Amino acid sequence: RGRQAVEVVVAREKVVVTPKGVDPGAFDGPADVPAFERRFDILAGQPVVGFVGRLNAIKGLDFLLDAFAALLARKPDAVLLLVGPDDGTRAALEAQVARLGIVGSVRFTGMLTGSADKAAAYRAADVYVLPSRYENLPATVLEALLLGTPCIVSDRCGLAAQLAEANVAQVVPFGAADQLSSMLAQALDQPEAAHSRAVRGRAYVIEHFSWEAVTDRWETVYRRCVEQAKL
Repeated sequence: RGRQAVEVVVAREKVVVTPKGVDPGAFDGPADVPAFERRFDILAGQPVVGFVGRLNAIKGLDFLLDAFAALLARKPDAVLLLVGPDDGTRAALEAQVARLGIVGSVRFTGMLTGSADKAAAYRAADVYVLPSRYENLPATVLEALLLGTPCIVSDRCGLAAQLAEANVAQVVPFGAADQLSSMLAQALDQPEAAHSRAVRGRAYVIEHFSWEAVTDRWETVYRRCVEQAKL
């Protein structure tokens, strides 16, 4: 958004990008992960790759499906959990799943409401992926990190560079299905390293994206505006 503002509206030095905040305690309530897994036919111990969001073309789920199909050659018991309402692409995604021959390994949950269900979805995932073609602030990644779930994002997601620099999430070039497949396999094969990043990620999200942190940033911007207006 900041880059677009510079290109279309105002000078770079007048643009300040402040993200939407997240509530660190939003998912602190109980979440029955075993019940959630039974509900969607996931066996205890099965490796789970998760996604939460609208089933829209912009989210790049076709890219994720190609990578997941390649992952199954190494992890044949893995499950892909796609959580979210249809926003125009579910039929195409289901057709791709059938074409790839992975129907038994993919779960479409539809829209889930309530923090307990969302928390269970994030916690059920061994690794969370946001494979978007384009994304501003990846709120679901921040939510996943708050719950300690390892994350992989495409390089077209807002914050991708910051998350990689902080070493709290992995970044994959959009469309590089083989590379994403390898990252998924590594996260599943090396859970301690993946979870270590996620633990740092929770602290990073609280420090930089909690409502308290975001409010402080807004106050700083307003003070600067007031000071400049007095000149």
